[in-house]
Amino acid sequence: MYVAILDDHRMIADLLKATIVSDSLFKVVKIYTKSLDFLESLAINPPDVLITDISMPDIKGTGIIEKCREKYQKDKMKIIVLSQNTDALTIKTCIKLGANAYLAKGSSLKELLYAIKYVFVNEEPYLGTYLKEILVKDYFVEPEPVFNLSPREKQLLQQLCKGHTVKEIAYDLQLSLNTIHSYLRQLMKKMNVNRTPELILKAIKYSLVDAKL
Repeated sequence: MYVAILDDHRMIADLLKATIVSDSLFKVVKIYTKSLDFLESLAINPPDVLITDISMPDIKGTGIIEKCREKYQKDKMKIIVLSQNTDALTIKTCIKLGANAYLAKGSSLKELLYAIKYVFVNEEPYLGTYLKEILVKDYFVEPEPVFNLSPREKQLLQQLCKGHTVKEIAYDLQLSLNTIHSYLRQLMKKMNVNRTPELILKAIKYSLVDAKL
């Protein structure tokens, strides 16, 4: 089995290679410290397994996965991401793009060997031990909504949270009552509420107004 290691940190790559070649299953292990050098080798000698960092200086992020998958499907070349980046979005993006496994660089060398063997006999991706916990937490934590309020809507919201009435706000902003009501309807629609008290509570909950009211 031919394994390619793509990592711009030579010391880490050498350590990975020494570990992998200690297993008789792996006959050839090559190190690449530049993504472009590895991609040039694909047409001549594609690896059975690619172990790659996704923070390479010459091809950023998930680019290496995308380029590999343009030529080789998941069953033809296994891709194992080994990275310091362990945020849920990055993990899910890599798996969606075609990575067979994702491990943190804090994983043990024993787990890496296990992951390599795992992806050859299982179709589902392998996730490092504590990365599963990160994804579970991300699934159950409700993301903070983005409301994209205009400057005028923010101004109106601030005034409401101060306890001002619509008439008082219209007077202070030198706008007609109809204009203020129009802004208020749009504001409620954006924040998905039906009543002014709900609007105020939501604004406070998500820190949309100045705390010094």
